[in-house]
Amino acid sequence: MSLEPSLAPSSCTNFITVNEDTQEAGTLPHDFDSNYDSPMACETGGGEESDSCQCVNHPDYYFLLNPGCTEFPIGGSGMVDEGFTMLTLPNGNQVGIRAAERNVGVTNVNPTAAGNGIGSYEVQAGGGSDPDDAWWNIGWHVDLRPSGDTIEDYQTDGVGLRMTAECIGGECGSFGTYDFDLAPSTLGSGEGAFTYLGDDWKLLQASQNPDFNIWPWSPLYTGGSNEFDKYAEATYEFCLLLGDECPVCMEVEASNPPCDEMITVNENTQEAGTLPNNFNSDYDSPETCETGSGNGSDSCQCVNDPTYYLLTNPGCTEFPIGGSGMVDEGFTMLTLPNGNQVGIRAAERNVGVTNVNPTAAGNGIGSYEVQAGGGSVPDDAWWNIGWHVDLRPSGDTIEDYQTDGVGLRMTAECIGGECGSFGTYDFDLAPSTLDFGEGAFTYLGDDWKLLQASQNPDFNIWPWSPLYTGGSNEFDKYAEATYEFCLLLGDECPVCIEVVASNP
Repeated sequence: MSLEPSLAPSSCTNFITVNEDTQEAGTLPHDFDSNYDSPMACETGGGEESDSCQCVNHPDYYFLLNPGCTEFPIGGSGMVDEGFTMLTLPNGNQVGIRAAERNVGVTNVNPTAAGNGIGSYEVQAGGGSDPDDAWWNIGWHVDLRPSGDTIEDYQTDGVGLRMTAECIGGECGSFGTYDFDLAPSTLGSGEGAFTYLGDDWKLLQASQNPDFNIWPWSPLYTGGSNEFDKYAEATYEFCLLLGDECPVCMEVEASNPPCDEMITVNENTQEAGTLPNNFNSDYDSPETCETGSGNGSDSCQCVNDPTYYLLTNPGCTEFPIGGSGMVDEGFTMLTLPNGNQVGIRAAERNVGVTNVNPTAAGNGIGSYEVQAGGGSVPDDAWWNIGWHVDLRPSGDTIEDYQTDGVGLRMTAECIGGECGSFGTYDFDLAPSTLDFGEGAFTYLGDDWKLLQASQNPDFNIWPWSPLYTGGSNEFDKYAEATYEFCLLLGDECPVCIEVVASNP
């Protein structure tokens, strides 16, 4: 969207500064509470009809319950008044816009100048202090007190304050181009028109989460959700326009936090009871579910054939298989902004993580110490690799993360010690079909939301491995070596571990 200000762009930029405070200390209540208990009275000042008071609006609809006031810090304006991209007009009036972390402020959004008088703000994709809302808010500020004007002096056809919004890069999806009247004098939201702000106000400060269909001043108002995807990594442009004055604009870049900030070491995978900790991958009757309501139930934990791990209950979308009876702890865990989790660990076979010392190796990588040689099953290594994928928080299935049918991968490499002929491996851990020389058959499919498995690190016996031979491979269980394993869900951050194998 191209905005044509009433003044030449070079003139406009002369009036705009980035990362500015809105007021002198004390002229706005920094501890203002938009949910103030008595919305019929003013938070400060001399009572009804006082021009000096700060009016409190209804916390649900933000409509004016004290028509005598002309100053309205509302809707989140309790945050510190700083970090705005600010237009200061020759008559002293100010118009500002900013992005801020919800309920926190601008500390973590890096307000800087993007050039041409535009402010730049960096925010996190996903949920924040309230998981149902985006991590960030949009804030705006209009102060007409220096000139003595009211909003009516800037109105054309009743519209004096507008905000435009557009997605200009990244994962825009169906996000459109929006133009809001931010200060209608009356508004109907399905309950008839009611007094909103009126035409006499001189001060307005508000902030709101960027879900435009829940903004009661929005022409898109539905009370529900809209095209804005809080999980999208995208760049947005917002412009605030007071009458025919210069627009004041900002770019907001929403991105996932750095990978290492989303990764924790030595984590449990689930709340107690949500996965069967005593699940037995060799369950006697693989044609039924260990728990749940039988074939075809989305709530059951599916049992796979212990020989080939092929899916025997295609109605299920949750698959704790292949060793997932071990206690669900000790993972190096990536928790995505949408709540989905991807975890990887090393563990003593048939025992768990008690003896492997899960610690952080730095840079978000987990470290595990294992014994070289055989373990509870002499033919196998002492240790297993375990992985965990839970897509239930977002409602996605593995298909939503697939590219060319591959949505979950594991890489393996020997990075130190007695590597021998151990190579570099890249496995598709969740193929929808697989052929072992006995014809293709259903494996996991593309609809699953939960997968937890573990396997001994002899990759040529992994039926999902492109190296599959049914025999042994270059892995030497007796070698004293250090290995790196990474689990990758689609294009998300990798979650990696180092496994140090040494003799006891």
